[in-house]
Amino acid sequence: MVVPVSSKKGRYQLHVVQPPQEAPVTASRLGPPSDRKYFARPRGRFVLDPSISAPGEVELDLALVRVQLAWSVDANEGRVSLDSAKRYAKDCEGFVRYAASRGVDRLGSVTPTLVAEWLHAPGADGLPIGVNRRRARLGALRRFFDALFLAGYWDVNPARSLNEPRTQERFVSPLSEGQIGQLKRTAARRVDSSKVPAALALILLGATPREAGYVRRGDVDLVNRRVFLHGGSGWYHDRWVPIDDEWAFEALRTRAAVIDSKLPLWGDSAPVLMVYGPRSEVATPEHRAASIAGSITDLMKAARVYRKGVTRVESIREYLAVRHFEGTGSIEGTAERLGMSSLDTVAHIIGVDWAARFRIDAPKPEVSTERW
Repeated sequence: MVVPVSSKKGRYQLHVVQPPQEAPVTASRLGPPSDRKYFARPRGRFVLDPSISAPGEVELDLALVRVQLAWSVDANEGRVSLDSAKRYAKDCEGFVRYAASRGVDRLGSVTPTLVAEWLHAPGADGLPIGVNRRRARLGALRRFFDALFLAGYWDVNPARSLNEPRTQERFVSPLSEGQIGQLKRTAARRVDSSKVPAALALILLGATPREAGYVRRGDVDLVNRRVFLHGGSGWYHDRWVPIDDEWAFEALRTRAAVIDSKLPLWGDSAPVLMVYGPRSEVATPEHRAASIAGSITDLMKAARVYRKGVTRVESIREYLAVRHFEGTGSIEGTAERLGMSSLDTVAHIIGVDWAARFRIDAPKPEVSTERW
């Protein structure tokens, strides 16, 4: 399409307007578009809230309540992730408490120096925090002051001038075949409950603790030996995964039989979740994820495969990633099994340089003072 455009050199200069192009699909991304939600950013000019006399002239506690209310409304209406809203609100509460301990109780008195001090303050246990935790704090404060700008409380973002190093690479520590076998044997001895073996089975098949808390009885297809995983909150996409582990199949079949036998007692209105009974109807996804992660961590401790700071629940999925890649040789297939869209992250987990086969094996040009 050709349109006339006014310019200094020619009022009727013609510019060719190209139609918008779709975002390129690169080799480092896989899967459908992410449905992750994002917090609103300031757009346009600042408009002062009529309830305050000047920008920043408000108590820091009241500003926090205002932001928490706005985030709560956004989360309930689906504009932002409920998990992120709660996590950011908790970090902002910590900052307000820290500011109060430094004698700062008004929004306009917050400075980049105060923010930097809080970013490097010890955690609740009194121990120094790492780079990733500092970046999380910084992200929360940036969203906090952005929300205050939109609310008309303050037109300054003291967290914008600060920065932290890039997030460190994900720590990888997959369990071994022997450790997985010990986990299964320990879970099988829990004859009083079929929930923990079922939770372990789902994670062995590729579910995260959050996804395991979403799996319903109808998501488990024992006839075709597959499970539908969902509820990854935008970080992991929905997918079918095969039940290719015989122990996991037996654990899920046992749990399904228990659920089927209790359905007449529970009634039609009861939620039919694989790892939870009907009394868990009010449990939030965060509570279910935390409960499952805690149960699996306790199981790892009982099986003597847990090492603080080394192995964790994600070590089970990392074991699956390594085993799946060894069996298929496909990074893309492994990413799909885990529900992940980043091939770089999956390659880091399995220890493979996926781009190596595309590189041209040639030395770099010698440095020369000539023009070419």
